[in-house]
Amino acid sequence: MFIVIEGLDGSGKTTITEALAERLNGISLRTPPVEVADIRGAIDGCGDGNAQWLYYLSCVFFASSQISNYLKTGRPVVCDRYYHTTFSAHYDVIKGVVPDFLTDESVLINKLIRPDFVFFLELSEEERAKRISRRRKATDDDFASLDPALCQRRME
Repeated sequence: MFIVIEGLDGSGKTTITEALAERLNGISLRTPPVEVADIRGAIDGCGDGNAQWLYYLSCVFFASSQISNYLKTGRPVVCDRYYHTTFSAHYDVIKGVVPDFLTDESVLINKLIRPDFVFFLELSEEERAKRISRRRKATDDDFASLDPALCQRRME
């Protein structure tokens, strides 16, 4: 079984993902995967939407290959974010800028391991803001995620 937990920053994805994986005696993953997360800051800070889109897309493909291998062991996999976030978060960048073959969601998604279940966590904006402000390593992206216009676009 492959389960994805989606939601806006501060909604509890990591907490739920880890707890559910433990409860199911499964494997907890996140995107970007830890193996490539160390360059995330550089990519996010470069100001190039194409570089960001391709980084996050490659992270999803890398995670998909990991998930495929883990599923072969018979253990469930619970993933903190997957392709849903990648497409919604980069929608403005990819339309009309990135080559069509990299924006056709159906083509790309068909090349990835498909989740059995996807859950979207919702939390009040007030509570999300509190949770983000309490983070020890809150990033500019975390605080930017509180912008109502961005939230609406990511949920569409």
